Amino acid sequence: MSSPTPTRARAALRWDLAARVPMALALPALVGAATGHLGAGLAIATVALWVSIADPGPDLRSWPWLLFGAVSVVSAVVLGAMAFGDPALGAAVIALFHVLHGATGRVSAVAGLAGSSASTAALVTAAALGGYAGPATMVPLALAGAGWALALSLLTGRYLPTPRLTLPAPVAAITGHPSALLDMARSEWRFPLLLGAATGGAYLLAVGVMDVRPYWVVVALAATLRAGPSSVKGSARDTVVGTIAGAVLATSLVHLVPGTLSLVLALLVITVAGLLVSLAEPRLVRVLVTPVVVIAAGLATGDGALSPDAFAALRVLDFAVGAGIALALAWLVGRPWVRTQPGGPGAESGGQP
Repeated sequence: MSSPTPTRARAALRWDLAARVPMALALPALVGAATGHLGAGLAIATVALWVSIADPGPDLRSWPWLLFGAVSVVSAVVLGAMAFGDPALGAAVIALFHVLHGATGRVSAVAGLAGSSASTAALVTAAALGGYAGPATMVPLALAGAGWALALSLLTGRYLPTPRLTLPAPVAAITGHPSALLDMARSEWRFPLLLGAATGGAYLLAVGVMDVRPYWVVVALAATLRAGPSSVKGSARDTVVGTIAGAVLATSLVHLVPGTLSLVLALLVITVAGLLVSLAEPRLVRVLVTPVVVIAAGLATGDGALSPDAFAALRVLDFAVGAGIALALAWLVGRPWVRTQPGGPGAESGGQP
């Protein structure tokens, strides 16, 4: 049987994501709503989404890295919940997991997915999700979310028929192994430490001066800086332009789509579309993520006192600040901080789509 073309392989990954992500989100939320525990269901769905994103799909699925990502995400959620309400402790947790993010991205693009999911979990939990419940409650919720995501990866890998690529080497040789972090720590430490220090410091700064969603500054900083100082200009441009376009889409949806239920369904469609489009054009992800985050945050946390237009404008401002900090850091540290990525193309972005 001939090996599938790259187009067929991308189609296989699209189908894999389209199968896993809606189930990861929908089932916990529906069960939570049916049992009167919608908040718990949404927390489980959020953790399941983070762990699902750490799975690169059928061709490059590495169970050591997927399990590493699941454990890291659960740890990040628990530590983030412990740090909620304490900016200094929150900054330390955020810095720690962004160091991990930078380190895994040095190993391979697939490894970077695990680190990226964990750093996102730490940031969002320390800044917002930790307010839902304390660490004792978040532990079983995080374990349930991670377990659900792993079960979906196992089931889709076994029962979902997809074309496969003939890889140039065994998957383990392409993705690396978590033990590689020990060797990397002795030589490739500079950029991970820079990323951790920058994100932790930016979070402290943002908490002091930003009224709404201070962690958006950190998200933009990490998204821009993880491309490496040599690529930060283009990444900053894409981040700001994509966020502006997404903000326009968000406000349009709020004004044009009638009813909360219709808006939620529209967000689900946009979420899946963002994951699928990312395989063809990664820059479009920033456009599609913004309306999901802006509208979902308002629905979930009651930011209705703030108009959608103002809420979207604040996201644009925060992302511009984060991208600006990344540009300043890239100018200060320059190329000595950059080392050749052993993971090949895509590793510099931490495996992000």
